[in-house]
Amino acid sequence: MIKKKKVVICWTDISGYMASCWQAMQNSKEIDQFIIAFQAKTETAFSNNLLKEVPSYLLDIDERNDFKKILNLVLEQKPDVIYLPGWFHKPYRKLAFTQQLNSVEFIMGMDTPYWGTFRQKLAPYVLKPYLKRISKVVVSGERSWQYANHLGFSFSQIYRGQYGINHKDLKTVIESKKEKIWPKQFLFLGRYTKVKAIDSLVEAYKSYREMCGDEKPWELICCGQGPLKKLIDDQPGIIDKGFIQPSEVINEMKEAGVMVLPSKFDPWPLVVLESCAAGLPVIATEYCGSTVENVRNLYNGIVVSGDSADELAKAMHAIHNIYYDKLPDWGKRASMMVEGYSAEMWVKKWEDMLLN
Repeated sequence: MIKKKKVVICWTDISGYMASCWQAMQNSKEIDQFIIAFQAKTETAFSNNLLKEVPSYLLDIDERNDFKKILNLVLEQKPDVIYLPGWFHKPYRKLAFTQQLNSVEFIMGMDTPYWGTFRQKLAPYVLKPYLKRISKVVVSGERSWQYANHLGFSFSQIYRGQYGINHKDLKTVIESKKEKIWPKQFLFLGRYTKVKAIDSLVEAYKSYREMCGDEKPWELICCGQGPLKKLIDDQPGIIDKGFIQPSEVINEMKEAGVMVLPSKFDPWPLVVLESCAAGLPVIATEYCGSTVENVRNLYNGIVVSGDSADELAKAMHAIHNIYYDKLPDWGKRASMMVEGYSAEMWVKKWEDMLLN
């Protein structure tokens, strides 16, 4: 019997999309995984039950900064490989310099886009001791590939496929819409924060309603939580459903016609992929890194600069007034475009990275 390779995956906040990937990894004949991740008690409220079928330990708010606790969890697993999520969480980063783990291979994941800022230009020098300990990097998309290469990693060290999604369940959304009138409803899934530009979305939606004139405007359904919740309270046409679990997201997507993501900074939002998988055309900004690979303008959605609420409003009105009849075709294209990000494909990509 071939011994499985033991992999400890150190992660930050749990999510529905990664839970589906780790569940799929449980079927691997070559990888034995153990997940160490944060309980979702800060910016999100995902249920801890997402990982009930996956070998794991969820760190509470105090434990996530307890290096000794994290080290002991890792050592108990006797790993061959440790995955680290970038370099921002100090207790995880310290693992790479721990003597007891000298013989362990370290792999780093990153979704940070390369913008060529002064800080990023300094990163290869500031992070040099840490980066020397990393043998491979797995990135989310092209913008983070550029950053990994800038950090000094060779082409052969960089792998694509950091994230995956539950494509199998999500594609049931577009299947449920066959032979039906396409829904006339916008959907926003995300945190109610400045970085997600919930303020710009509210401003744009108000302008969109004015553009509709005598026509009935579409409703905007918002699902999430955050400090700027008050901005959407009591706004005409905006319905706040609060934070919802992955199973509830699918139900909301079945009632939606278009996903809107107005972020001002979003390295590689998975909600773009999930929406595409569900057959939802997407309106998103250039600041959303995952639009690079997955949204083609006027083919399966609309990409806007993100610098103007007026531009976002015009995109929403164009969907309503010009492109509505094309939305079913846009949705089919979107779902097909992201099949390569299924949880099952994620497992194959990680097996290739971990075993070679």
